[in-house]
Amino acid sequence: MEDVLEIGEKIFYDTFKKFSKKEISKKPFKRISYKEAMAKYVRGYYGLTPENYVDAAIYRSADLMKADEISIFKLSDTADISTAFNELEEYRHSRQGDFFGYNPEQAFIVDNSIVSISSDGAWAAVLICENPEDADKAFFSALGMALPEYDEPSASEEVQRDPVGHPELGELPEYDEPS
Repeated sequence: MEDVLEIGEKIFYDTFKKFSKKEISKKPFKRISYKEAMAKYVRGYYGLTPENYVDAAIYRSADLMKADEISIFKLSDTADISTAFNELEEYRHSRQGDFFGYNPEQAFIVDNSIVSISSDGAWAAVLICENPEDADKAFFSALGMALPEYDEPSASEEVQRDPVGHPELGELPEYDEPS
């Protein structure tokens, strides 16, 4: 691993020295542990506090035009499950903004995605894919657990959506024209 970092240092240092006027860190560059790198990545992208998880496996599509993502988190024994769920749910909502407006089909996929917590509170998953229900079944199956029964939303809680996930026009708030 150290040999790869030494080559990377040379390439990065020489490239930035030649093409940038900004100050460049001196070699050798600061090394951080895998655990620290994961903590910064998971905290930065998912908002998940380091106290709430001990490990993660993250898949994101290499195609930046696709929303596909399946992220699995092993929660810590002391995790605040409600906080962990809310942090991941907030992340899921933020991902929709990545596609809203220019790629409505992918925004729809994110809108219908799932944040799932295992029934024992030991695992969490962010399931952003075309079939999140199937991914949720696979998640629970891999854990050797039965998929929990969820209450269906009542008709008054459901929001009717068009094929790309936008609220129907009748649901938009009314406003007065500026004078």
